[in-house]
Amino acid sequence: MSRLPIPTLESMTAEQRQVYDDIRTGPRGAVGGPFPVLLISPKCADPLQKLGAYLRYETPLSARVRELATIIAARQWTCQIEWQSHEPLAIKAGVPAPLVAAIKSRAMPTFEDATDKAVYDVSTELLNKGTVSEATHKAAVKALGAQSVVELVVLVGYYTTLAMTINAHGIPPKGGVPPLAP
Repeated sequence: MSRLPIPTLESMTAEQRQVYDDIRTGPRGAVGGPFPVLLISPKCADPLQKLGAYLRYETPLSARVRELATIIAARQWTCQIEWQSHEPLAIKAGVPAPLVAAIKSRAMPTFEDATDKAVYDVSTELLNKGTVSEATHKAAVKALGAQSVVELVVLVGYYTTLAMTINAHGIPPKGGVPPLAP
């Protein structure tokens, strides 16, 4: 159970209900993860869910790039829900299983794909240092293109926001799945 009371359909304000309905009828199809808690602040929830819908369903970033960056952020913040949701999506999108396993165990991965390395380097430098080196940025622009690097950075920040929301408010993951090690 979350540390905050989740608004019920009966208790929602008109503004909360509008955001709830937008999420439910949008590409996600359900209001899960951090969004039930975020509904407490509908003015915050609405633009955040719209940004997430764009980053997840409309961005020109490939599913492989999106999901690789997402699991890197989920692992950085040991966010059980995000890892649980996106690990299978990363595998389905073609992220190699050994790369997923290395991220999960916090081991240094080996790369067969320059794009995977660029995504990993940008994501981990950003999460660990708060910036990206000139060499990493240049390699990422070469591998992905400028627009994709901009959207990759925003995606890492978006999933960091979700992970912090989930972790801070104690939103529990689905049961029966082994937790990530701290």
